[in-house]
Amino acid sequence: MSLLRLYLTENWPIEPACDWVQIGPDGRLAAEGRSEPRHWPAAERTEIVLAGAQCVLLAARLPRAARREQDRLLRFAFEDQLIQDPESQHIVIADQHGEDVHALVVARDRLRALIAQLEALGRKPARIWAEIEACRPAAEGCVLLRKTKNSQHYGAAALPVALDSADREV
Repeated sequence: MSLLRLYLTENWPIEPACDWVQIGPDGRLAAEGRSEPRHWPAAERTEIVLAGAQCVLLAARLPRAARREQDRLLRFAFEDQLIQDPESQHIVIADQHGEDVHALVVARDRLRALIAQLEALGRKPARIWAEIEACRPAAEGCVLLRKTKNSQHYGAAALPVALDSADREV
């Protein structure tokens, strides 16, 4: 099955061109590029990567609970770390070790808008990734993922940090 993975910045679809990779049925890179949706290659499956600060990774302690109570507990646990109302955020557990939880948070409206736009293009996403979860260092290490317009620093301290091209003094 062929796969098209789209790298969507916070400016997409206002700026419609995006970076993409096409993975062939054999799991190998078949093509890569940057283009507007009408020039994206055909694929049987589409995935998106939310670039930069569209998604944040937060840490909290969360007591074990029944699955049906987990959503309420997540919102309560991260309420003081969120700028917007917890009800306006989509919160997903990235990993959990005992009561220590790392969760990915993205604005519900942004997520809905992206999915609707991609569905209108006939590219309903099968999976959504957050760039910020792409590489995590070992417990004692750190990683700096540097690109042309933005960078992310992952350290042994609790959470990653995203930087953009406006952050000149780093």
